[in-house]
Amino acid sequence: MAGLRDGRTLRTLYVSHAQFKTYCAAHPEHAQEALPLIEANAKSARLRKGERLRSKTHCKHGHSLVDARIYFCKGYIKRDCRTCWKIRSKRGGAITTEVLGKVTAALEHGATIGSFTGAGRSTYLVMHSTFSRHRRENPEFDHFVSEATKDNKRGLLPIEWVIFWNLSVIPVFNGDAMADR
Repeated sequence: MAGLRDGRTLRTLYVSHAQFKTYCAAHPEHAQEALPLIEANAKSARLRKGERLRSKTHCKHGHSLVDARIYFCKGYIKRDCRTCWKIRSKRGGAITTEVLGKVTAALEHGATIGSFTGAGRSTYLVMHSTFSRHRRENPEFDHFVSEATKDNKRGLLPIEWVIFWNLSVIPVFNGDAMADR
């Protein structure tokens, strides 16, 4: 009983739940005092479980967790460092040989980079960050992409005065001179 008053749980006292139930059935006066203590101790133990993670102020790379990204994942609340998350998302994943073959074929047929890296498109093949990573790591592939897309690049549009929705007028440069309309 002294252990329960000190805040310990049945598990830390090395007593199984079945043993405790049997003892309480034989000693109801003990059960009357012990059951509220056990419930209170179990509640405080549950609250202490995540204290180590909740009290962290910096991630393992030394970035502040003040503006951490908090979300649910597989039934748990997770907290990620925003700086590390941005670094991971920009880094991109590894491209598979199957997808690389499809990307190469698309580029050979004149597809633009945005046509197979744009999320939500029917022709989507790979994330842009993954594609960019593969280009950074493989100079010969980067050269192939540059050659394959050099004709796909849009030229400068004839630039005129542009009127936006709020009726503000912004001068835009037209190769020869400023157009005034």
